[in-house]
Amino acid sequence: MTRRITRKMATLGTGLVSLLGAALATASPASADDGAAPSCVSYYQSYYYLQAENTCDYDVHVYAVYASGPSASSNYLKAHTGPTTIGSGYGFSNVQSLRLAAKVTVWVHYNVGYGNNVAIRGDASPLSWSTGQACVNRAADLWECTVSGIPGGTNFQYKVLINDSTWSTGSNYTGVSGHGHDITPSF
Repeated sequence: MTRRITRKMATLGTGLVSLLGAALATASPASADDGAAPSCVSYYQSYYYLQAENTCDYDVHVYAVYASGPSASSNYLKAHTGPTTIGSGYGFSNVQSLRLAAKVTVWVHYNVGYGNNVAIRGDASPLSWSTGQACVNRAADLWECTVSGIPGGTNFQYKVLINDSTWSTGSNYTGVSGHGHDITPSF
């Protein structure tokens, strides 16, 4: 009986050391080749929850990489948000890092009028310059364009169109996958 209690205590002690290490961890700086979350995004893991905080001046899409592998879903963190629960603590399973998700959200602030819609085109697959991807209307003057599949940290160019036929004026917008973007185009 004494041996079992000793093993359990040793296991618990190892788990606590791992937990404390994870609690003090901060995501590494972003780079275009590895998709790591920027250093202004930090995380804390308790036994039950994984929380992240975004002190960046921009929104980010992140996912957690646990010792057992990456999480199946990503989380959208608005700029300057306090601790937000983004996952489960999985007991004492360590979070290895936060990574930029292969997803980008562009918030288009423009009223296109009743019966019209907004589409996004760009130079990074799955976007293309020949056919637009539909955006979702969230309010009279707010459209959400979420694109999945562009590797986290990748720079790309894009434009928005009304009814996938009328191009916004001016230069192309530049974005980074894994980040959120707010634009107010002119047509």
